[in-house]
Amino acid sequence: MVKQHAIKLHTPFYADPADGTMLHRYLDEQFVPRFLQEAGSGKLGSAAQQAWRRSDSFGPHAGGLPTLRLPLHRTFHVVSCEVSCDLPGDPAWDPARILSAGFVVRRGNSNRWKLWKVIDGVAQGWHTADVRGQSVDAEDLDPDEYRRLRQRGLIAARSPEPLFSGEQTHPLHTTVIEQDLGEGRSRKRTLLYGFLPLGGSVEVPLASEDQPDDTGELPLTGQLAEHEWPFGCWDGASDPEDIDDCGRPDPKPPCCSLGWMQDDGLQVDSGRPKRAMVQLLRTLIERYQLFNAAEPANEALRTLLGEIHFRDNLVIDGLQPTDPNLSGKPSRGNLRDWLDAHYRHFIDDMADWDEAVLEKERQDPGVSPEDFVPPLLPKLRGQTRRDLYITREQAATLRELLVMRSETAERQLADSLPVPRYGQAEGDVFFVRPFVRYCEQGRERIAWGPDSSVFRVVSPLDPEAVRPTSIQLPELDDVKRGLARGVTFITPKSLADQIEKIKPDLDFKKQGKGNLLGACASLSISFSIPIITICAMILLMIIINLLNIFLRWLPWAMIKLPKFCRGSGG
Repeated sequence: MVKQHAIKLHTPFYADPADGTMLHRYLDEQFVPRFLQEAGSGKLGSAAQQAWRRSDSFGPHAGGLPTLRLPLHRTFHVVSCEVSCDLPGDPAWDPARILSAGFVVRRGNSNRWKLWKVIDGVAQGWHTADVRGQSVDAEDLDPDEYRRLRQRGLIAARSPEPLFSGEQTHPLHTTVIEQDLGEGRSRKRTLLYGFLPLGGSVEVPLASEDQPDDTGELPLTGQLAEHEWPFGCWDGASDPEDIDDCGRPDPKPPCCSLGWMQDDGLQVDSGRPKRAMVQLLRTLIERYQLFNAAEPANEALRTLLGEIHFRDNLVIDGLQPTDPNLSGKPSRGNLRDWLDAHYRHFIDDMADWDEAVLEKERQDPGVSPEDFVPPLLPKLRGQTRRDLYITREQAATLRELLVMRSETAERQLADSLPVPRYGQAEGDVFFVRPFVRYCEQGRERIAWGPDSSVFRVVSPLDPEAVRPTSIQLPELDDVKRGLARGVTFITPKSLADQIEKIKPDLDFKKQGKGNLLGACASLSISFSIPIITICAMILLMIIINLLNIFLRWLPWAMIKLPKFCRGSGG
């Protein structure tokens, strides 16, 4: 096996390249050994050769898409892809170099999708893919937020690791297959495979205003819509309440697709901050108390602010986009140290500014918020040369961290109702995307594979998807043997006393012998499942026959009644 090249995730060798990540269906519990046996013997084929994709298409919104059944239908699905070196011929990747592998299930299609969000191990529902202000093509993003921040050096390694937060992942396992090339030749293939779970739910607060829609989708956090560009997706001109789900005023481009201008990075000019910078500082200080270094949730943001420095006399040339932070000007302190030292003064200045704004609005109700000039930052009033520049990469990371910090601050109410993860509405289509974590030059990296074909998930009680189940009833002699070993109820003594006083006749009077057991004894009541089943069948037949005696004329009446009506009306 080749051990020193770039990694590549692609369609398995037995499928067509356009198939992407493959899905396989099995109808018995031994699906893992069967998959491995079929992969090794060359019995697996492309998506076009899978007959179940055409037969398993249920529901009014199927549209010809394959509909995956659930494990309760005794149906199981396996995800499969191949990992190779990025070289001609796709030589097999050494499994020993794989740190971990998995896949995610996303709602939508490859162009517009939502991810299933988890915070501290608790499901939060479907969220839009660009909720973090990142492009959906950013291949270096790890689904685990802790790993992502640790890889960037924004937080220190922790032991033990915190509870999982990020996009929910499912494991993939590695196997090496000997592909038969004929004429006594063979070659190695490294396959990744895993079970596709189709369950899950999210706890939705009943008392919260953020109720999901009929698809079970939770609303987006308003963090991106709350802040102006480049710290959010609000362009500063429209009313934030009019911003759509993508965090942008309609009909402008998708969320966070504002083109980066060189002047966007200059957030403090001669000691005077832009309005976007003032909003950011208010959020960091008043809402998240970022000056509190003891709060673990503030660690990543504080690390990033420590990398943003004040400098003197920055000149931004829009025709020659350069990074002023790399222009050789000495640092005049970083934003984190400034925040720790002057946050109290900033709060006082903001209170005075709010009073001035309210007074100006009372005097002139038609005044625009853009007319309010933010005050000079504290301790910079006499140093008008002090500037602060934020690079494009720092702004993107800051948007991501703001959303993560907002999600951490949210707390679900205890009063909640579980909503299924997989719905059957018209827009409920899903696809799978695999990934591999590996080590390169001492750093952990991640590589993403191709998307699977789009599929739907069947309803648990769909009549077309349910497979028949046969249950063998016992012999009559078997029913008579031994005690009942079904569901058992343990009754407390107070209830046992009342039950034993009831006389078993139609009146249910308290004339029984009473509880003869000890003072602390209780009753256990067991039900025999076979006996209950047989009794239920007998009662059902009796009821049907009784109804047939009284209502056997009903079908005849329904047929003759229209004729009588026509005759009486003639």
